[in-house]
Amino acid sequence: MLMPLLDLLRPKGLQIPAHKSRSLRSRLMPVPLPTQLQIPIGEDQNLVVKAGDRLLANQLIAEGVHDWSRRRFSPAAAVVAGQENRPGLVSTDQPEQFLILDVLPAAEQQTQQLPVIEDYRSQSAEQILARIHEAGVYSDCPQQLTAAAIVQRGRQAKADTLIINAVESEPWVCADEAMIREQAEQLLDGAAMLQFASHARRCVIAMQAGKTEAIAALRELLQDSDIELVLAPQRYPSGDPGQLVKRICRREIPAGANAESAGAIILGANAARATARAVQQGLADTDHIVTLAGPCLQTPKNFVVPEGCSALHLLQLCGLDSGSLQQLWLGNPLKGMVAANLQAPLPRHCKALIAADAQLFPESETATACIRCGRCADVCPRKLQPQLLELAAARHDSVQLQQLAVDDCIECAACNLVCPSNRPLVESIREARSELRLGKQQQQLGAHWQQRFQYHQYRIKKNREAAAEARSNKAANSHRETESFSRDQARQDIADAVARVQARRAAKDRSKS
Repeated sequence: MLMPLLDLLRPKGLQIPAHKSRSLRSRLMPVPLPTQLQIPIGEDQNLVVKAGDRLLANQLIAEGVHDWSRRRFSPAAAVVAGQENRPGLVSTDQPEQFLILDVLPAAEQQTQQLPVIEDYRSQSAEQILARIHEAGVYSDCPQQLTAAAIVQRGRQAKADTLIINAVESEPWVCADEAMIREQAEQLLDGAAMLQFASHARRCVIAMQAGKTEAIAALRELLQDSDIELVLAPQRYPSGDPGQLVKRICRREIPAGANAESAGAIILGANAARATARAVQQGLADTDHIVTLAGPCLQTPKNFVVPEGCSALHLLQLCGLDSGSLQQLWLGNPLKGMVAANLQAPLPRHCKALIAADAQLFPESETATACIRCGRCADVCPRKLQPQLLELAAARHDSVQLQQLAVDDCIECAACNLVCPSNRPLVESIREARSELRLGKQQQQLGAHWQQRFQYHQYRIKKNREAAAEARSNKAANSHRETESFSRDQARQDIADAVARVQARRAAKDRSKS
């Protein structure tokens, strides 16, 4: 259970008890393949397969539309069943598009691999970056960018520091810790490759202090390496990009900007692992590590989860007590993301599933008026004013929200925890950001259609001018033709008249003679 609110308050974050020991008891486990996988297909991807196609594991199924857009691969040998719109894991109101794959039996599983690069230093940085993009390595960020896109953005900004973020300050998440404990060498290899591809002079692995086994495994391998290990304090949230850049680079990320603008490239630990696998083994990024925890599970674990695997399949592998399950939280219960459809697959940025009973996260008390204590501002890792943001959100004051840098909020919910009035600060901020995002989209759409209308009016005007000019030219040509025709005809008529007169005179002269 969470500590009392008064005990949580600290100058630079919150001291929150960890609930990771049960999930760390067992080793990292691969997930037995389900009978069906649901691969999400975004608007920036084009399918290269069709219903009825038989796929190999690691085979390309969707190509990115834009430069550095993510490519998707089949996690297993399967048959394409088709495309369907199905409810997502969190929202059932807006169906998402999925490619449905019927997984083949284990005896028929075959893998397609990219060419292995034995020594990455024998290649150029551009070639390694191209391999990272080619293998569809994901960045582990909620913005759903690829690792190659972030590295390229850092190269353009001439970032000098690469940070592998394995802090995991959330009280339940321990996916990176489990991976580093058992696959530290692969993490370091991937970090070195990312540093090589990004031209960064410095590479740092950031972890939270107290992760004894994982830290020991890293330190043993770092003795002969230029890669550094930096330990973040055991407070929540200590893995925020702003805090990492400030602690490691001694710089501030400007309001509304990304880490690259402050000279740092930040990628997740799973991105480093996937990079090593892409280069050394020729494998695409088709899985990620997920923590399963909570009192409703008999055997909590950390799993290597293939993309498209449903939440229910994972929960059943851990012995889910469905009778006591009240809520399924995604990643971090402090951020308030609750699963609504257990049949849906996990998003790639989801690193944990917490099966909670009624006692684990009881309903919060009724909110009362804000007493202006300022605790929410004291614990905010981005130095925001959550109480003022909530007021601006209630007034739907978009100008004030932007002045207060609402887009810099990382929705860590530390402000919610320390608020003695139980104000729903994060929920208000999240809703305000959603409204701003919708407003910007509508504004962009309005500007787009206004531009189309103006272009349409311009075309109509040009067509009218062209038609008028054509009519004028035609009339002028017709007048010239008519004038020319009339003069020639008159000359001919005169000549004919003269000829007739001359002929009559000649006839009279002949008759007289």
